[in-house]
Amino acid sequence: MSHNTVKLFLYGTLMRGGMLHDIIRGFDGEFIGSHLTLPIYDIVEMEGFPALYSPKVDNTTYHIAGEVWELPEYALDYIDRVEVGYNRIKALLTKSTKINYNESAYLYKFAYNPFEFIIYPPKHIITISILSITKNSIRIWVNGKN
Repeated sequence: MSHNTVKLFLYGTLMRGGMLHDIIRGFDGEFIGSHLTLPIYDIVEMEGFPALYSPKVDNTTYHIAGEVWELPEYALDYIDRVEVGYNRIKALLTKSTKINYNESAYLYKFAYNPFEFIIYPPKHIITISILSITKNSIRIWVNGKN
């Protein structure tokens, strides 16, 4: 890519196979790899769309699994308009729960508490436990199949 680029962490409909992935392809996005967030988030489904959010301090949190893509910086303006109700933030990422968080990318975090939505109560996403000494869990959204 010859222009300024940014990394974007995708965990839902913009991922490969997702119903909005054509947006990423339309900006000639380059797949960097699979990554995990810090274990400070949770994810629920809101009417067919994933909502990554920061739970209250006393709630359980998870690593969220997703894909990192490199895109032209100007693509973020368009994606910001698509991701209405989400805030774009910079987040630390890793490829494994056992190594340091040494990479960062933008991601879209749900701007509200999903459990305050009366009309569309959220559903929890599939939890995949990692069999390791760390006893961490990863959550992954399976494009509308939950």
